[in-house]
Amino acid sequence: MADEATGSLYSLTNQLIEGRQWLHGHVGIVPNVSWVIDAFGHGPTMPYLFKISGMDNTVIQRLHYSWKKYLAQNKFSDFTWVQRWDSGKQFAINVHNNPFDMYDSRTSCGPDTEICVKYYFRTIRGEYTDYCLNSKPITDENIASSATELVGQFQRSASISGSNVVLVPLGDDFVFDREEEWDQQYGNYTLLMNYINANPAIFNMEISFGTVSSYFNAIQDKNPKLPTFSGDFFPYSDVFTSGEPAHWTGFYGTRPYWKKLYKEAENYLRSAEILYAYGRNFQKNGQNHLMDAHYKSLVSARRSFGLFAHHDGTTGTSTARVMEDFGHKLLHSHIVSQKIQEDCLSHILSQGTTTSSLVVERDEQYSSFGVLPTKLTRRIDSNVFLSQKVLLFNSIAFRRIQLVTMQVTSRLVRVVDNYGRAIVSQINPVAEYNSRLNGISLHPSIYELNFLAKLEPLTVHIYEIKPSFWGDPFLSNLATVQCRGCILDLNGRFKMHPAFEFRSGYFSSDENIILENSEQVLELDWVTGYLKRVIDKVTGSSKLVTISFGGYASISQSSGAYLMKLDRTRTIEIGSSPTNPASLLSISGPVTSYLTSCSKLLSVTTRLLAHPGYGIHLENVVDLGTIPAEVFMRINTEIDSVSERTGRPEMFTDQNGYTFERRDYIPENGYEGNVFPVTSMAYIHDLRKRKDFQFLLTGHMG
Repeated sequence: MADEATGSLYSLTNQLIEGRQWLHGHVGIVPNVSWVIDAFGHGPTMPYLFKISGMDNTVIQRLHYSWKKYLAQNKFSDFTWVQRWDSGKQFAINVHNNPFDMYDSRTSCGPDTEICVKYYFRTIRGEYTDYCLNSKPITDENIASSATELVGQFQRSASISGSNVVLVPLGDDFVFDREEEWDQQYGNYTLLMNYINANPAIFNMEISFGTVSSYFNAIQDKNPKLPTFSGDFFPYSDVFTSGEPAHWTGFYGTRPYWKKLYKEAENYLRSAEILYAYGRNFQKNGQNHLMDAHYKSLVSARRSFGLFAHHDGTTGTSTARVMEDFGHKLLHSHIVSQKIQEDCLSHILSQGTTTSSLVVERDEQYSSFGVLPTKLTRRIDSNVFLSQKVLLFNSIAFRRIQLVTMQVTSRLVRVVDNYGRAIVSQINPVAEYNSRLNGISLHPSIYELNFLAKLEPLTVHIYEIKPSFWGDPFLSNLATVQCRGCILDLNGRFKMHPAFEFRSGYFSSDENIILENSEQVLELDWVTGYLKRVIDKVTGSSKLVTISFGGYASISQSSGAYLMKLDRTRTIEIGSSPTNPASLLSISGPVTSYLTSCSKLLSVTTRLLAHPGYGIHLENVVDLGTIPAEVFMRINTEIDSVSERTGRPEMFTDQNGYTFERRDYIPENGYEGNVFPVTSMAYIHDLRKRKDFQFLLTGHMG
């Protein structure tokens, strides 16, 4: 059961395919109905995937308490979910919403949990649960009263249904694992069913064991035309013993390291699948080659990746021990996919020759789970006839321009493209924030090489990094470097970098910092280094785009891995401020220009590319340590996003990279109730000015 909030279209599809193939191969069945009763909210992506995979019906559970109330009041427990774009209802799917809070038997037979708990008959020696303490076996003495009590709950359930057919789940988490329970449940319910069915004058009800499919068949017989619904059910919220709403929006950002690794593993796996398909084309008939062995590895990577799509995996809501196991399996998928890519690229470039000595390695690798990947440094030989080859694979089906960044041991290099032509490249210092010395350290002998690669669709390109010399017209350009807070020795003293000319006292006035390319000028605050304004060079228009950061303290016992409950009166300073100015590093060159702002908890890089048509790139690195806070990035613009329809601000967020949903801001729901899942992109729209502000994401968040 995948999480529908934080997964991408590819990850959800991969899990569905891998699971169905496993069932077909090992059990010999193909599911035609879905049972999704524990995902924390529901979106339109999974109903669409279910439908195109051959399912016509699905059962859902966890909806916002307001939706539960609305569906109950209107007797819409069953409806048809229609995609917004599907005017012909070709991809519509029938849905049953379990009307009560949870799916376990204590809450599912009807609205009265004290009654329902008595009719789950699991009694295992040594177990002490609500069930075994409250349930009693059915006997001749209690069958009449028990049947009357249970039928009363069924009738109350039917009163909020659109028909006189009721689906009552029987079970819970981690049950039906003992043979005696099967006998207990079947035996007691058989007695109740026989008694109820034998007394129609008293109960006017027919009761039987059934399946989800038999329920939907009965619904179609009674009410073939169901009400329709389009949209989604996010965020999920419930109300329990405290009487206050609990908003399940905390998991959108829980355990961000896992979510980042999940996104990277997805990219690696998809590229591995495509390269594997290409590599198979070079395998000769009857040839015993590693490509055959890699098929098993590919299946293993898919299953490990699909496992993490679980609604307690990618959400980050499992226990620490389980999350660590999830993480190791996810890293396994990542590493296996990387190995498949490397071997397949070698196989493709050698045209399937088994004697090829070509070795392919990635520039970025994980040493173990729980750490960030390390960049490998390419050693540049002084021999001008030797070169380092860079393989770039475009795994998407359209042409793209990609900024390539790698570390090299020499600033005297040139870059040659796939056609043997020298291209523009740029050398930057390798920088790292030193929290102990509160400054930016620059490596004295390792450099960052940047160039823009033009990549054709689904194509492997080979670029070369060649040793060069002073006076070479295609020598990589040294970036212009300006710095505040840079250090070069362990004592925190500043020294001039041997390769770059810059002033250490720069950014000491109250003037804005400027980054620009051929299309736009960015003005950034000289204290914080955060974006303030964007100027369009073509039209001359100036737009306010102010970025700031902060954090709210969480309310204990009401906020955590699942939930979000903030104390808005207790703010936590994140990033720099006038009293705590950031260390700044400005890089300008013919390939890219950027400003990195570093403080103890946050590093922010604002980047422009020299190529036209590309937006502003922001990269945030947050390390809170043990500080409990919900971190936010606030973007203030001149966009008026108030809807004429509601008179309230609205925005649009993507659903799993599949479609968009409009989100209305509802003040009564508070901060927590106005947080929505975003996988790839969100935007706000100014209808009067006909302008949008869009931002794309590299990971899952709210």
